[in-house]
Amino acid sequence: MKKLLLACSLVGLVSAGTCQNSNNVSEIYSSFDETLGAYNTNLSYGDVFEEQYRKITKNNHNFFLKDEFVKGSIHYRGDLFFNTELKYDIVNDIVIVRISNKSEAIAIVPEKQRIQFFKMNNSKFINTFSDEYGFLEEIVSSDNFSILKKHKKFSKEKKNLNFVHHVFKKKKDRFFLLHDNQYHEIESKKDFMNIFPDKKQIISEHFKTNKRLQKSNFVAFVSKLMNRL
Repeated sequence: MKKLLLACSLVGLVSAGTCQNSNNVSEIYSSFDETLGAYNTNLSYGDVFEEQYRKITKNNHNFFLKDEFVKGSIHYRGDLFFNTELKYDIVNDIVIVRISNKSEAIAIVPEKQRIQFFKMNNSKFINTFSDEYGFLEEIVSSDNFSILKKHKKFSKEKKNLNFVHHVFKKKKDRFFLLHDNQYHEIESKKDFMNIFPDKKQIISEHFKTNKRLQKSNFVAFVSKLMNRL
């Protein structure tokens, strides 16, 4: 992992006083990476990204929220990189980073199993290290549980005369509960009863008395139930 002491030792990067201020840690690491260049850090390990889809409209794409790189952070190969350009492909469940030096920029797909988490667009995505779940957005996090959301799109090939392109459609969001270091998909009363078999009465009562909340705000509904459990 990058050492704060090493960052402080770079000539002209930061002063010794800055290194003692924990509020500036992200700025220090960002300056450290900029000084070395992303090409010379662990962020450069991965496959070169090649776009596999042909898209004809800007708003129909395979990415989370928008088809462009945004500034975020990523914990990769033991290092935490701030101020990094990221995109998240939710069709293939891969992260793409754009790294550059003084002469060029290149898009890299980091090794998925070496990513702990990444942040972008005010959202944090956790790597479950599961082929089935992949990256999940952390919606609620507490000492006893976390509620996470799975974003997913599927692609479809279309032909227009001799022109082939792809269209994308969002799948229904799936929600997960992280409890006792295990991920559980949650949707129905039965799901919660399987997780908490000794709390069936509380679960049944909660589903009965909070039907409106369950339909309007499922995350709030689950948070309220978990606080009772």
